[in-house]
This record gives sequence, structure tokens and C-alpha cells, in this order.
Amino acid sequence: MKHSLRKLNSFNDLKKIKNQLKLNPSIGKRKSYFANNYFKKVKLEDGDSEFKSYFLDSHVINILQKVSHRKIRNLVNEFKNIRNEETSRTLQLRFILHSICNKLRLKFGAKMLSFIHDLPIVTRPTENFEIQNNLQDVDLSEDYDIESYSIEKEYRKIFIGFERLEYNDQPYMIVCDRNGYLQARINDLGFLEEDFINRLKFNLFDMIKDGEFSYVGAILNCYCSICSRELTVPESIYYGIGPVCRGDYYFR
Repeated sequence: MKHSLRKLNSFNDLKKIKNQLKLNPSIGKRKSYFANNYFKKVKLEDGDSEFKSYFLDSHVINILQKVSHRKIRNLVNEFKNIRNEETSRTLQLRFILHSICNKLRLKFGAKMLSFIHDLPIVTRPTENFEIQNNLQDVDLSEDYDIESYSIEKEYRKIFIGFERLEYNDQPYMIVCDRNGYLQARINDLGFLEEDFINRLKFNLFDMIKDGEFSYVGAILNCYCSICSRELTVPESIYYGIGPVCRGDYYFR
């Protein structure tokens, strides 16, 4: 069987192919971790108030059980029990919770939030839910975070977390090993970023599919890959290196 080869007449032809691969990350063997996109279109719309939501009530309940804010989880627990009732309390809760999910969609993008939706809901056995009487206290302008996860499978343990970087205003998912060192960074379309293509030493798809999940909090305990100090700023977590070491590393 003969294979057709594309003839390259110049260096510019090779450059065009390279640029095409960069523009279209789906070309080649790369596969997106974010296979679904449930929240591309509006699903609920109120003509009187002009309120729109990209979510159904079931989506909202699923996603907001994974936020790190206990107050919101309390509201979700209440909403699960009364969502089929036609009361003013139900309507208020629906507006609040859908509004928060709409904000999370803007923060992380529809595809990443669909991935978060598909992650398992982990029970919190020690959590007691309370009814919040005054819904006016809920601040819809607050920046709500998704819980980070630990995933264990056989002898391996990793951590995944979700952030939005300030300097380029882009969301990403980070993957750290059991010691808190950065292993991978995945963009809002679900593709492993180029710097990590040959660095990931395990099958992340298998870990997500078959691993045992648990929550670890809003911010991952990540550590600088050079000096091993704890990283708390999202930009430092993004690079896996603190600001001081990053300066020394890039200017050697």
C-alpha cells in the first residue's frame, strides 16, 4: 500500500503546517479531557424579567454541591427538597442558584464546567445542613470556587483543581502529584498544554474514569518545584514555581 506524502517546497510550508497544528489542537493524537458541552445554549428563560440560564435545575444541584462555600451548599440542599413546589421561596432559590451557575460558566467556560458537572459528588458525612432564613444575605457578586479533588487509583494519588488566571483571564485545570508538584495544566477546551505533553507520566483519563475521589478544599496545596515552598497565588500554581524562583529560573 502506497502512502501519499505532502511535498514541502520551502521552509515557509513547514512553518504553515506548524502554525496549523497550534491553531487546531485537535489535530494529531491529542484528545480533549472535556468531551461534553452541556451548557452551550440557554435552557431556561423568563420573558418578564429577561432572566436566562444555561442550566436545568438538576445541573445546578449537581454543580453547586461541589462549590467550596458551605452557605451555597445549604441552599442547594434546601432547593433539592422544594424545587417542584410553586412558592416564592422556590423561585428565589432558583434565581440565586442559577445566577451563581451562570457566573461559574463565565469563569470556567461551558466545556470545563461540563467536565466539573460529570465529576462525582462526594458525600461529606460530617456536614449538617441549615436553613438560611434571609436570602438577601447571599452575595451574587462573590467569586465562588469549585472544590479541588484528590484521586486515588491503586498505588497512585493525584490532585486536580480549577482556577482562572488574572494576568491572561483564562481558566485552567491543574494536576499535581501526591507531593503537590505540578504535573499538568489543561486549558478551557480540555487540551493538555504543550509544555506538558511529554511530561505527564500517567494516564489521566484512567485516573478520572476509575479513581476514587475525595474533596481537598478550594485551593490545592501546591509546592514550588524548585524550592518546595507552598504556593498560594494562582499565578504561581499555574507555573508550578513561586515568583522568586521563577525570576531566577527564567533569567539564568
